[in-house]
Amino acid sequence: MISKEKIVKDYEYFWENVWDSSDDWRDAGEGALRKRALELLPTDSGRILDLGCGNGIAMSVLDKRSIEAVGCDISLRALKDARRHGEVARGDGTRLPFRSESFGSVLMLDALEHVVEKSLLVRECWRVLRESGRVILTTPLPEATGGLGDRRQPYDRPVTYSEIASMTRGLFRLRSAKGVFQVRHVRGLTRILRSIPTQFFVKFPVLLDKSSEILLVLEKTTPPRQA
Repeated sequence: MISKEKIVKDYEYFWENVWDSSDDWRDAGEGALRKRALELLPTDSGRILDLGCGNGIAMSVLDKRSIEAVGCDISLRALKDARRHGEVARGDGTRLPFRSESFGSVLMLDALEHVVEKSLLVRECWRVLRESGRVILTTPLPEATGGLGDRRQPYDRPVTYSEIASMTRGLFRLRSAKGVFQVRHVRGLTRILRSIPTQFFVKFPVLLDKSSEILLVLEKTTPPRQA
């Protein structure tokens, strides 16, 4: 297992030396999943946790809308910029520095793929959420990079929708899902696939597994008692 110290060191290096303005998604088109995720974020159900906030891009968008969010990231270098847009806390996603049931919503925009122990992260999200709280997440899938992930990013490993469903089973119920397909050389087909109703994707999860990226809304449930 990779040590936490090395993970921290590598992410500090990324934010200090690798990240650049080309990674800023605020100028992406209106159909961009991260922008859609922000539109789905409830603002009347308790505090919002921006988990894996990085340098605070999502927080800056929410700040302009007078929506407060608490940013959390493992990198102090990233948080140095994020704190301009609200409260921040340094934390490992697998052991969050917050009390149980502290938040009404957890926002994870392209963060899940960067975490080594993803199942522990999911359980921590469940712990810090209030009853019926929601996780709103976007993540690229292996299809987007041929299974290689973003080679600039340390520990970047996208997982399939089926793997995410397995991690969240018993802790969260799927409220909605949207997949994006990258279809080449077929004029108009990408637009049609983007417009397929959410229920279609939920009913046929194999389509989500074939997407290049997905947007999921997950609602906290009460897990079954251990035997």
